[in-house]
Amino acid sequence: MSMTLPSEIQEKLITHIRGLEKAKIVQPGYGVQYDFLDPRQLTASLESRLVQRLFFAGQINGTTGYEEAAAQGIIAGINAGLRVKGKPPFIVSRTEGYIGVLIDDLTTLGTTEPYRMFTSRVEFRMSLRPDNADSRLTFRGYTEAGCVSEERYDRASRMNATLEEGIEALKAIEFSCTKWAQLIPEATISTQRSSLLSALDVLQYQEVNMETLARIFPEPLKKFAEWRQLAQRLKIEGKE
Repeated sequence: MSMTLPSEIQEKLITHIRGLEKAKIVQPGYGVQYDFLDPRQLTASLESRLVQRLFFAGQINGTTGYEEAAAQGIIAGINAGLRVKGKPPFIVSRTEGYIGVLIDDLTTLGTTEPYRMFTSRVEFRMSLRPDNADSRLTFRGYTEAGCVSEERYDRASRMNATLEEGIEALKAIEFSCTKWAQLIPEATISTQRSSLLSALDVLQYQEVNMETLARIFPEPLKKFAEWRQLAQRLKIEGKE
């Protein structure tokens, strides 16, 4: 059980549960108590408003000591380095990442209990996904923060350029719903719609993926289907 009561009380408590009258606790529950500063006295770069060039990250800001602490450490470390170099701070907004939501909540609202980064706190959680993190943050990390290698930057640039090319190629392929239903009979495409559907629209259907479309249109789409990560990104982009 997760509790911080004295071990002897935990022993008595467990025996009052039906079926556990003779149970023995091998390891009693425990908790770690720690003090923290009010994170509302920090800027969005995690720099103290009271003492310039002093940055705080982790449990001292009122969060748990897991991913929340690690995320703050990244931002505080980046901004400490930028501060020394006299460069503008690196701020991640709520629309750009979970880190941005966490820091914004802490520095504007504060917290009365150890803060955890729940998905429900994020207004833009449908667009803040692992698959598009490079589009959201890699380029900023390279140009503004200097924390992304040139190799990773080049890889993300190639992905973005090819992704845009793939989207345009899919949009350029248009047919009536009846024609699409004939081309892909396994997909539940309604033939009642009068408007044309692009291949990007058809990619939204569960039964359709890039491999399916590439078999029908190998010339324009085969190279996109062969890059597995890109094919998955195109499938997701088609649903947005």
